[in-house]
Amino acid sequence: MNAPFLPAPFEDELLDGYLGRCCAAHCCTNAKSLIAGLGAHLQLPGPCSTQAAIAAGLTITPQQVLFRLTTLPAQRAFAPSHKRDGRPRTEALYLMGVQMRSKVEAMTCAACLNEDRKHGRTSYWRRIHHLPDVDWCPIHREALLKFDPKAFRHRPTDALAQGPGVRLALPTAFDAASILGRYAGLLAHWLQRDFVGSSAALTHVIRDGCTSHELRWTETGRRPLVSDLIARQVPTEWLALHWPDLLTKTPGEYFARLDGPSKDKHVSYPGAACALVLATLFDSVSEIQARLEEAESRFVSSPDTVRDGALNAAYLDFINGAKIDTACRTQQVSAEQLEQRIRDEAKRWSRATDGAPRATPHRRRSPLPASASVHRPSVAKSSGLEPLSLALAQ
Repeated sequence: MNAPFLPAPFEDELLDGYLGRCCAAHCCTNAKSLIAGLGAHLQLPGPCSTQAAIAAGLTITPQQVLFRLTTLPAQRAFAPSHKRDGRPRTEALYLMGVQMRSKVEAMTCAACLNEDRKHGRTSYWRRIHHLPDVDWCPIHREALLKFDPKAFRHRPTDALAQGPGVRLALPTAFDAASILGRYAGLLAHWLQRDFVGSSAALTHVIRDGCTSHELRWTETGRRPLVSDLIARQVPTEWLALHWPDLLTKTPGEYFARLDGPSKDKHVSYPGAACALVLATLFDSVSEIQARLEEAESRFVSSPDTVRDGALNAAYLDFINGAKIDTACRTQQVSAEQLEQRIRDEAKRWSRATDGAPRATPHRRRSPLPASASVHRPSVAKSSGLEPLSLALAQ
């Protein structure tokens, strides 16, 4: 590496393109040699990850690298649970399990390149052109040009000079007022966030939308699902490219990848699936964002709200048959908290049955002859006792 510094990233620059630009600046043949040289120069301990080396070179955190230079903020827009201090449990973004579009193709917009050229700016690879399943530029609404990932070694204008690339197909309706327009708008908005949203808030908003459309969010039932609504209203040619399984499912059949976000608030679903569901249920990006923000303020308003929510979930797990240690580990609450909650619930049931007749203490008696009959008093129907209440009373 000829120089010990890294150039500052451009606004919305994609990490893959930034690494290619740094390789060109330091005469490195590939990103691996760039990271190795940067790690040696900064005396980083052992082999370090790409984001750790870039973070050290730019004097920012590895998480800031992922938030500012990758599409992960859009792909992992919501986290399944929260910490007790009210902040999202998953403040961190992780690459594991995420299929980055930039790993298989380099995308750019001809109109964006023309604007760069017109204003004398250096062209670069942008994150907004690599949103999942968005085959058009959300700014100019023109089809994106696709190149091999090796193109990241060059500027987009140079890659275009070497070959025209592949022009992607456009769906029939993708303007801002359409479902696909709202879908792209949501992903572009989430791309600029520096935090991870609450899955509980997301589920709340989606259920409101399902209610307004008279849809169900349970696995069984007679009403249609949000996946049925998506299959009817989203352009078929786009679904055939990105959601082909949706076109072959039976109406009313539960489709977990799209129906799940309305049901499972403890599961982190891909941002693309969440955006598609929300874009289908509501009429504008601004309305969706307002609903999400209002729900976030309700579900992440205080440490007590977060703690009580996790404790309630652990208690329900226990009631449904989970062991105490399993419920505590799953919901991240202490065993002492859950045991106290169980005791409190038992006391509440006991107070609710204080007026009920109680059984007399058991006394040891001499055995009765086999021929003797035993009289068992019946409970009067007017007492109104349920079997569970009677058991607790005894």
